[in-house]
Amino acid sequence: MNRTAPWVARLATSDPGLLRLRLALRGAGAVGLIALVAHFVGPWVGIPSVAAMLIGGSVGLQGSFAASGRPPRDVVRVLVWFPLVAAAGAVPAALLSSDHPVQVILFAVLLVLAVFVRRFGLRAQMYGMLGWFAYFFTSFTGFTLDTLPGLLALVVVATGCVILVGAVLFPDRPAAVYTAARRAFTDRVTVLISTAADVVGGSVTTGDGERRLHAAGLRLVEVSLIVEGYLSQPGSLPEGTAESVAVIRRRLLDAELAADELAEAVTQLRHDGMPEQVRTALADALRVVGQGDVDRGREQLRQLDDRLADDHDLDEVRSDVEPAVTAARRLLAATADPLTPAPTGDVTFEGAVALMGGNLPSSANSAKDIAAAQTPRLSLNTRMTIQAAIAAPITVLLGELISPSRYYWALLACLLVLTGTFTTGEVTAKGINRVVGTVAGLGAATLAVHITGTSGWAIVGVMLVCVFLGLYFFRVSYAVMAFAVTTLLGEIYNVLNEFTRALLLTRIIETVVGAAVAVLVVLVILPIRTADARHAAHRAFLIELGALLGDIAVRLREPGRQRSLALDARRLDAQLHQYATVSRPAAGATMLGLARPGALTSISAFTQVAYRARALAASVIRLEPGSRPDLADRCDLLRQEVAVTADPPPPWTPGPDDAMDRRLNALRDAVRALPGGNR
Repeated sequence: MNRTAPWVARLATSDPGLLRLRLALRGAGAVGLIALVAHFVGPWVGIPSVAAMLIGGSVGLQGSFAASGRPPRDVVRVLVWFPLVAAAGAVPAALLSSDHPVQVILFAVLLVLAVFVRRFGLRAQMYGMLGWFAYFFTSFTGFTLDTLPGLLALVVVATGCVILVGAVLFPDRPAAVYTAARRAFTDRVTVLISTAADVVGGSVTTGDGERRLHAAGLRLVEVSLIVEGYLSQPGSLPEGTAESVAVIRRRLLDAELAADELAEAVTQLRHDGMPEQVRTALADALRVVGQGDVDRGREQLRQLDDRLADDHDLDEVRSDVEPAVTAARRLLAATADPLTPAPTGDVTFEGAVALMGGNLPSSANSAKDIAAAQTPRLSLNTRMTIQAAIAAPITVLLGELISPSRYYWALLACLLVLTGTFTTGEVTAKGINRVVGTVAGLGAATLAVHITGTSGWAIVGVMLVCVFLGLYFFRVSYAVMAFAVTTLLGEIYNVLNEFTRALLLTRIIETVVGAAVAVLVVLVILPIRTADARHAAHRAFLIELGALLGDIAVRLREPGRQRSLALDARRLDAQLHQYATVSRPAAGATMLGLARPGALTSISAFTQVAYRARALAASVIRLEPGSRPDLADRCDLLRQEVAVTADPPPPWTPGPDDAMDRRLNALRDAVRALPGGNR
């Protein structure tokens, strides 16, 4: 393991691949550059500087999102169509500039269309949002057909700036993101080892230590899957060695298993107790291992081994300590050179997970399963479009009643709450976060406006900080995103000399109305309840577990039959992550915050079973195919039990039972007892 500065390690562990950091830098850079250019270009094309900066900044934000997780060439291919998409939204708004009622109705129609086009993929989703925002800003600024050419010229210039920032200055180059994700894996291993040292050393309580170890293990699964996703993407692996992607997968799997075994061993030691001298020596050795010094770590572990062997008074605890020492030694071996890349990747390599914009899948997969079961003729996107079609006119009507000139705030809140959420729990959590972030942001905006006054540079500085914070925390906390955007809007209205208390009150009411309508519609119209989505994820996990057990049985029974057990284990990890995501609708889109009390209650059974199954697969990989048909029969019996459990009658249980965990553990121990099966 390589040494990493503490602040860099914390940044890497919280942001695998540094995608959130790149998005924030790209967004702030694009908005800043566009603001500078638009300040001069706007008046030249007949648009006031403030309006030009506002419109260009919107293009910068949308373009930054569109560039996320894409290689530079793909960024250009996506963004080059931005002017045409913006024109599709701006032209109708300009045509209807004198007909307010029709303009409002079309506003609602375009919201529904923006939700509908999501069915065509991530690129279509970005185009839909851009078209909607182009219509919004054209209406908001009062552009007509006479000023439309200048607006489109400004969009072209802004698009060029975004391409420069997204494809040249702050690109998500696959090789760089892959390398950062590998570094995050190593840093998360370090966090787990340090936590294990704290548990052994007694610096944390037993309950808190177990929660922290469990959370660290699940976060390790998360970053492993991100690395897995990049292994199957062209251009992710920089040239350097002859190591294949299959070997990289195996090395990561070995490290993950060693981390699981270390966590299990130190937890057991904490429960059983041990002499003070042994506890201190083991904790010190683990801290050295966690620091990433391979040579010192190996020496410390060797000294601990010698001490246990030489002191006969410690004979009774030697067998208890050995699993932790062995796991730590394997962690050193598995992560000694974590950044070793492959030259071009295996042509036949099959990834276990497909990344979306460089991130792991959301709860959409489970929601799709429920939608297919409940309404076979209505896809998930169709259901969401119907919800939007009902929510949009209600929101427009209520928004107009509150403020005919600010109704779009309610519509904006409604759209943003509806997009990117798939279950009732997610929509409710996002709606609440939207309101909370807006209220807090208005307070911050009042303070920021008071401090900056009319100072142009100070206002721009606050705006760029808001853009950075909003984009960086977008996937972690939507409340922070709403807070940053609201503070940003406060400064915009400060520049427009429209920042008043009445405006703040209207903003809060419109936001509450838009978010409330979105939540109520989703709760009543074709809802996908969180419990149902969790059930679908539960079933998918057990199906993947059954597939893994079936392939293990084939390998144990039939000579010459090869099964990619490492791939099966990774697919099981992907389903584990999906279940964890669905089970925590209010926790954001990452595995942060897992160490809080109660956060892992519904996930613990799944993580234990996944660990046992993963360890069983790793042990069987080391055996000759066809060498143990008797164990294959045991695998088949367990697979059949899993198949029955995958379709339980209501009420369904929240996870696999303890008996399944014990049987997997016994089967793993039986395999490890065989020649070649002991790791």
